[in-house]
Amino acid sequence: MTQEQKKLYQLIDKKCRTLIMVCFSLLLVLTVARMVSANRTATWGNKLEEIEYQTGLTRAENLKLKSQLAEKTGGLNQLTRDAENKGFVQNPEVKYFAPVSVVAQSQP
Repeated sequence: MTQEQKKLYQLIDKKCRTLIMVCFSLLLVLTVARMVSANRTATWGNKLEEIEYQTGLTRAENLKLKSQLAEKTGGLNQLTRDAENKGFVQNPEVKYFAPVSVVAQSQP
């Protein structure tokens, strides 16, 4: 083997090693990025479950309070009677006003 061939093989060997190191580095970076992404997704999933649980509790409490309010006021029928006794009407009279005339003048 000549000196030139040895240099060529050394150059090829150096390029291959560099390329292999770059590939392994890229693989390592991608693996770490995927682990971080999976961790964030899991954390967001846990937070979402907690929010859904709290939403369910709030809706249940809201329903409970609505039923308590209905019991205290006597329900919708009682509220309707009370409103009519205070002067509110079942079918109010609606007045419609004429449309407003155009302010801008038309061109001849």
